[in-house]
Amino acid sequence: MNEYYQPDFENYNPQSASSDDSDDSGRRSHANLIAGSYQKFSTREALENTIRDCQAEIQAAVNCGFDIDEETHARAERASEEMRKILPMRLVIHSVEDLSKIVEGLQMQKESVLRSSLDLNKAQEIQDKIDQLQDQIKKEEDFILAKRLGEIEREKEKVIVGILKQSKKQYDEDRLAESEKQSVTCVDIDVRNDDDSSTEVSFLSSFEHHPETTLACGFTNVFGKSCW
Repeated sequence: MNEYYQPDFENYNPQSASSDDSDDSGRRSHANLIAGSYQKFSTREALENTIRDCQAEIQAAVNCGFDIDEETHARAERASEEMRKILPMRLVIHSVEDLSKIVEGLQMQKESVLRSSLDLNKAQEIQDKIDQLQDQIKKEEDFILAKRLGEIEREKEKVIVGILKQSKKQYDEDRLAESEKQSVTCVDIDVRNDDDSSTEVSFLSSFEHHPETTLACGFTNVFGKSCW
């Protein structure tokens, strides 16, 4: 005889079973999403940074229009696929503002428990949740602070690089001006040398034809009076 599974039709409720299975599946899916999200991104700000990077890659491809190259197109495709995966994580990785509101709500719940029933165990369970959320808030704040410090350091580096470039430009301009000044001085010296040579030639030529007069004028020139 062949044996096979036969459901209990008398006690079987399709709607109830379907609802329970759906709820269990939804809870498992949500739990997996939370675990996977925090494993990939420890903070909401880290998630937002990645989303912004993906958006920038996609926008760069859009700006290229029909002239897009293969590498840019491939980066945009990867960014689009990554966006599809990580956007749902915004539902489970809360921002600092959201976490602070949750902490406030739990704190009120804890105070209510202590006032109404003095259930210390329940109050401690709520406090444990508050501590976990506050740890996450600190992670978020530390990440944001580190990011801002990094941005400040990059701005400082840009300023320093700008100052160095300006200093080098001024140094090059000063050297060029000094070089041009030296060139003008050398030309002036050459001109004076040419004038002295002409005077010497003129003196020798005059001495050759009129030695007495030229010699007398030469002595007179020594004492500050020129004969020419």
